[in-house]
Amino acid sequence: MFAHQFMRRSESPLNRFNEELLGTLHRMAQDATVNVRVRLDPDMVGLADTATHTMELDYWYGPKFNEDLSSLQTGVTAHTADERQQFFHRIYRTEFWWQRRTKETSAELILEAEELRDSESGADRTKLLCRYVHSVIDATTNRIGHLDGSIRAYTPEEMITRLDVDLKRAGRQTEYTKLWRVDGAIEIGRWKSLIHNHFRDNVLVSEYFGSQKSEADVREELEKTDVFPKELNPDRRVPWACVDARSFRMSVTHLPALLENIAEEPIAFPYVWARGEKAEYSLFDLRTLELMKILGRDGRRLIFPANARFMVFEDNYLQMPIVMHRTREALDQTIQAYRELASEVKKEDPASPLLINLSLALPEYAISVSVFGRCTEVLDWLNRDQPFPPAESVADWVREAAESIASFEEGVDTALEYVHPENLNLYPRRKVAPQRAASTEGGEAALSDSADSPTATADGNETGLETRRAFKVASTTCSNCGDSYLTCPCSFFCGDAATPILELGFAFNYWATTETVNP
Repeated sequence: MFAHQFMRRSESPLNRFNEELLGTLHRMAQDATVNVRVRLDPDMVGLADTATHTMELDYWYGPKFNEDLSSLQTGVTAHTADERQQFFHRIYRTEFWWQRRTKETSAELILEAEELRDSESGADRTKLLCRYVHSVIDATTNRIGHLDGSIRAYTPEEMITRLDVDLKRAGRQTEYTKLWRVDGAIEIGRWKSLIHNHFRDNVLVSEYFGSQKSEADVREELEKTDVFPKELNPDRRVPWACVDARSFRMSVTHLPALLENIAEEPIAFPYVWARGEKAEYSLFDLRTLELMKILGRDGRRLIFPANARFMVFEDNYLQMPIVMHRTREALDQTIQAYRELASEVKKEDPASPLLINLSLALPEYAISVSVFGRCTEVLDWLNRDQPFPPAESVADWVREAAESIASFEEGVDTALEYVHPENLNLYPRRKVAPQRAASTEGGEAALSDSADSPTATADGNETGLETRRAFKVASTTCSNCGDSYLTCPCSFFCGDAATPILELGFAFNYWATTETVNP
């Protein structure tokens, strides 16, 4: 017997169970003072020995909360997701409602919490499935006596009405499926864990309770991860360094349905954002424009967001954006454009690190494939008959891809720091280094001459590292036509023009190996 499918990721029977939640419930069931009940899947049975587990890369940090429950104020608190959380997790808002109820002989403190989604679940394309918890606490003793987790299902029309009111005024006229229930003396640590795990992937819950670890603590923990053979990566501060073919790696990510949100194609999405005084900007490597220019030769295009800003780096690592498509035809055209781009890069330096992403929005879900390695191996992969999985046989394609990568002999296990924490695509990033002294002019760091070339720090001398500079592009002029290089059709990659004329402002220093080519 299996737990109900609503206890799987995206409430889909194709995905893995929420094992953190089920594991906590299983451990609590060993306590005779606690009664634990879990809803079973009415449509699935199997032999225990035949059950298999898939791997999901996930990262979460635990909740931190004031354990003096009696001090909590009643009322509704709402935490709204930012644009990235809405895009990748399809969660619009999460509400927490604390209330007090007085009985003849006791007083109760009650928590209700519900997440609200703005798109249908992967399991049911007609409903929006929202996770919900309910807990009852003795207001006099702070003893937690009850906690349950459920799914509330809304039609799109019902959700429009629901978003106009808070949880206190929403009522209970929804389709309701209780998944698990715990009664008895619940220790507050386990209480927090159950709520936290029930709302897996919803960062707003951790945001409300307060996280145990700051972002700096999280980065420090990730730095300790060490799964790479040392000869493949001389230092953790340069995850994008490529030594040989064994540096090649790939990720295949299953995302919620995005098709209705992709009006045009293909669209470039960034891995990194930056917030200025007035707005938030999407950041891209300036060389990503070359993909747009190659597509433009055949009357196609690559759409960048209106808030796009471009960067220049002192290395040969080409980090292409997430490129999302609506149709397989457009995806195939992008693959061909990537072949041309990678061929041009290979002519200059076959060992250049290259990250590409190919994503396709299907009616019920989206598939995203990220490929990283030396340009030579990435181009070899693009030249395969099927560099992207066919929708009808994704599992077979993944198995064949794994066998192909195994031919590189001792491979590379991908640590969490090499994966984007929100979209789970590969993202070997440049890591910020201490800032060197730089002359300034007009409030921005000015470009210096060769005397201020990449610098090996005292720490870097011991590890073969040095610092390089990243710059923000203030303006760029095509050396061929004289127009803005951001919009003209000329391409210095493909030999149509010389390197564009750039006006740059210093952004930050980052780590690189001393062997890294400095273009």
